[in-house]
Amino acid sequence: MEKTLTINYSNLIGAIIAFTVAFSIGQGTLQNYISFAGVANEIGCFIMSFFMGVILTICSFSKSSK
Repeated sequence: MEKTLTINYSNLIGAIIAFTVAFSIGQGTLQNYISFAGVANEIGCFIMSFFMGVILTICSFSKSSK
């Protein structure tokens, strides 16, 4: 019995973008372009973009149907 995976590339590209945003928030380079109102807003935006990347990564892989 063969097990194959299908990859949804639109979700995978979205995950890469979300992880890139989370990484740039964590490094502080995004503050050159966006001014956050406070540290709590910055942390909240980081958490949301990181978990969006995780969820989109999980959703991008699925079992193929025969």
